[in-house]
Amino acid sequence: AARAVFAAGIPIVLAPLDTTGHLGVKKPERDRLFAARTAMTYQMQNLYELWGNETPVLFDPLAVALVFEEKHCKFQDLSVTIDDKGMTITGEGKVNCRVAMTIDDKAFINWWLDRIVAHGKMVPTAAPKNLSTLIPQSGFPTKVHCFEDYDTDIEKRWWMSGKGETKDVPPSGKRCCRAVLTQDFDDRQGDTKTMYRAVIFNPVPGPPMGPNTRLSFRYKLHGTDKMRVQLYSLTNGYHRYLSLEGVKQDEWRHGTVDMTKMLRPDGSGGALAENERIDDIQFYVDPTAELLIDDVILYDAAREGEKRPFPARVLYTGLFDTGKQGKEWPGDFTIVEYPKPKMWKYAKSVTVGDSNPIIRLSMRGERTLDTPVELFFKYRLTGTDEVTVEVGNAKTKFVLTQELKNLKKDEWTETTASFKLPEGTKETTIDEICFRLPKGAELWIDDVLLYVPGK
Repeated sequence: AARAVFAAGIPIVLAPLDTTGHLGVKKPERDRLFAARTAMTYQMQNLYELWGNETPVLFDPLAVALVFEEKHCKFQDLSVTIDDKGMTITGEGKVNCRVAMTIDDKAFINWWLDRIVAHGKMVPTAAPKNLSTLIPQSGFPTKVHCFEDYDTDIEKRWWMSGKGETKDVPPSGKRCCRAVLTQDFDDRQGDTKTMYRAVIFNPVPGPPMGPNTRLSFRYKLHGTDKMRVQLYSLTNGYHRYLSLEGVKQDEWRHGTVDMTKMLRPDGSGGALAENERIDDIQFYVDPTAELLIDDVILYDAAREGEKRPFPARVLYTGLFDTGKQGKEWPGDFTIVEYPKPKMWKYAKSVTVGDSNPIIRLSMRGERTLDTPVELFFKYRLTGTDEVTVEVGNAKTKFVLTQELKNLKKDEWTETTASFKLPEGTKETTIDEICFRLPKGAELWIDDVLLYVPGK
């Protein structure tokens, strides 16, 4: 097809790779481009950051420019055709192309930059409203609704904004999330005419909140001391946020905020309420700043008088209020609704084939185990007072077992099982949690939390 075009007799201006391959937009030019902060340059900067390489080359912009501006190139009339291998070659035949043989690189790139930067006006970002403050994490949470530590790809498809970062991570971390440019996800009352740098995580399948919702996270800021924390309500269909000022910069720190202090931009909507389902968890900063986020934990605050410390790390949380068994909650069990007037759902044991009753919770992927862990869960047990609890790996057959005896029967209560790695084991991976019962017994569980104890 290309050979037919070159042989057609139509006038052709050709910009070959020999001429365009060195038109790199290097850092000084990129800094000038991105400093314009127009609607167009924001979009270009966003694509550049998502691309993930260092120096873009202006192959196509030069070809487009030659349609109407040839002053930066010197041309030669040549006979050009396409050989049987698809290569562009010159020959002794009839002249059919004006070929750009050389280019004034610096002049062309500056001309290109002038056109881009002049298109549109600088788009400022508004000062944050609804100021709040960081608060202590407090003790062991009443419930952990969701978490993301960015160390695995288990939930990677729900990283709505941001990209993995492995070079600058907090102590003991393997990967965190670096903010990238995006518009405000609040398309009702947010400022969608400008851009922000943001990390956004979607906690599928939209858990319902408790009465005292908190958000804990690790962060590292550079270039600003301001941050906006935002949450989307599935129940109400709108966003709320709170803002922070005077935040420490250039070092990894822990932050916790009271999500019940969030408001809509115009102050309407009321506070985040118990049983309200939420979606995207969002962190925004100025587009010229840098933000790293790790170890996001959305939870309900500790009960009054709680003595246990906040978990050092979360490996799994099993809440069955929303989502389906087999999809959001893979494993062997049945999801059942609580009797009215109580809301939401729990998991019930099942019998698979001729085996004894079991609840097997898949962790949806492998997580690293390198230290003692504890498993907290609420339960209602009938037909026995003993349960065998296991954490392990279905593929490698690695398993840690704990026999729980003299458990309460026929009422909802809670307990914790502890697991230690065998002597000499430095690190392994686990991907499931199992509860095994004797024949004739039945187990209901809820609010499952596998975690590394805090200090």
